[in-house]
Amino acid sequence: HSLLQITDSQIAQAVDRAIAEVCFGGADVARVTLTGELSIVRRIVIRYLKHNLIAYDVANHDFTVRDLEKTFSYPFAFESAGKELEITLEGRADRIDTLADNSLRIIDYKTGEEHLYFAGFEALFNGKASQRQSNTINTLMYAMIASRRYNCDVQPALYYLRDMNQAEYSPLLREGQGRGRGAEPIVRYSTIAEAFEQQVMGVLSQLFDPSVPFCQAQDENSCNNCDYAKLCNRGKKQVE
Repeated sequence: HSLLQITDSQIAQAVDRAIAEVCFGGADVARVTLTGELSIVRRIVIRYLKHNLIAYDVANHDFTVRDLEKTFSYPFAFESAGKELEITLEGRADRIDTLADNSLRIIDYKTGEEHLYFAGFEALFNGKASQRQSNTINTLMYAMIASRRYNCDVQPALYYLRDMNQAEYSPLLREGQGRGRGAEPIVRYSTIAEAFEQQVMGVLSQLFDPSVPFCQAQDENSCNNCDYAKLCNRGKKQVE
């Protein structure tokens, strides 16, 4: 009901405060002068909030916002080289909702091209570079940590803001080859927990096994968007 009462002026004021905080170190909003680029960004953000995010939430209103920018962690046990190990996994979700059945929804906001379909958990971790979708892995990791931290089931969701005004839009991840190919939405993390965590354990087991050497990625396309490409002189970033 509170979403229905939000005015255009309130949306604009919230965006202006955010710009002042993030881009101008918390300066007085009234004294902030926007450049041409920031002015364009401001208009886009206001439009996304009003016509996409808020409109979608109003139409799908059976939830309560629990936390924003919430950091949460939980110890994760695994085996490597015959030893029982444990590390603390931590996530910071853009938003956490409580749903009608008291389960949680973990939301990551995205502004880029929609990627909600993935080819399977094996491909997600070990497939070609194009199949290892970081947005999907990130959101499922958050769901895994939150399900353990809060001892309840979790719905992982990706809010691709520029697509949320489409009539058939859904923020749910789907395991399958693509639209119209039998891809089932992941409504609850518990339904895929075993398959996902098996892959997580496999990666951790390799990372902590002293007998497994660190090697460069076989698929060099993996290096194109890697933050550490300069360390091993691979990927398109070196050309740039």
